[in-house]
Amino acid sequence: MKVAVVYKSKTGFTKKYAEYIAGILKGELLPFENRQEADPQNFDTLIFGGPVIAASVSGLGWFLKNRSRFPRTFAFAGGASPADSPDLHPFLEEHKKKGVDLFYMPGGLAWEKMNKVTHFVMRNIFLPSVKKEHGGDSGIYRTLSSSYDLSDFQYADHLIRAVRRV
Repeated sequence: MKVAVVYKSKTGFTKKYAEYIAGILKGELLPFENRQEADPQNFDTLIFGGPVIAASVSGLGWFLKNRSRFPRTFAFAGGASPADSPDLHPFLEEHKKKGVDLFYMPGGLAWEKMNKVTHFVMRNIFLPSVKKEHGGDSGIYRTLSSSYDLSDFQYADHLIRAVRRV
């Protein structure tokens, strides 16, 4: 099995999972900028990982467009929600309707690693809307107001087992 792990990461959480997956499966790790190196003549398995941004997976369009070129494909998303979030089920079901069995891996928020535009949108649009909907004393507002890390490699293990099964 020759595995290419293509990832897109904004603040490092998706990259951390991609590095772990590539290491365990002895695959080649390719940042999204080098995705053209994931050539089906050299790889029989494509794994794509991208961050969840505004309820969609960044870079997933590329994966959907190119997955038919590979015998085996898998996709994962790194996001800020905990693994047991009730919001995840509809999100994953939506992707299943598109024919993507998406593996979800909680990451977190890293305010200090966000680019200026993302930081501005989060601070000035997203957080105020959360505060308005849930209140400034709510757990979700307090959680999203600072950096946190929910990542744990155990969340990648179910994808690794699926790759090894096929």
